[in-house]
Amino acid sequence: MENNAATRREWAGLAVATGIALGVVFVRRQRALPEPLLDLRLLKNRSFTAATGGLILSTMLTGAVMLLVTQYFELVRGVSPVRSGLCMLPAAVMMTVSSLIAPRLALRVRPAYVIAAGLVVAIAGLLLISQASGLTPVVAGWALITLGSGPMVVLSVDMVIGAAPPARAGSAAALNETGSQLGFALGIAILGSIASAI
Repeated sequence: MENNAATRREWAGLAVATGIALGVVFVRRQRALPEPLLDLRLLKNRSFTAATGGLILSTMLTGAVMLLVTQYFELVRGVSPVRSGLCMLPAAVMMTVSSLIAPRLALRVRPAYVIAAGLVVAIAGLLLISQASGLTPVVAGWALITLGSGPMVVLSVDMVIGAAPPARAGSAAALNETGSQLGFALGIAILGSIASAI
């Protein structure tokens, strides 16, 4: 048994070392290319880096909470997959609403304030879920989280593309989209693993 655990740790360590080595090779290659796939010079712009980093963290949290909420519905509360999906509908509606309203609000108020207000709403949703003991508060909390994270997702695209030089707008948009997907996947992998361990 101990040999199996040691072997798994060795393979995990080898996988991490290989990933880091490949990452270093990729970054060096991208810096040397005249037309890089990933333009790392964009990261020197503080507005670009802040918007992209915020989006990654926001989607990381959203991905993890979505995983945990669906597991709570089905594994803890014993809800059927169909009913679990129906319980997720309010969150989808709230995300749609906030995605439509946020750009209009950003015309009247600085986008950073709209994003900050949204994050306060998302925090309220997290607090509600953390204290919930039934299905309805979890559904309401998840809806608040998606309502509050909508402005970050929508407005960060404008902030990222606006911070990049016009010639690099396509690369900036691609990096923004990749960051969003990376954050979602990391949230499920890292926070989901921590939750499973706990």
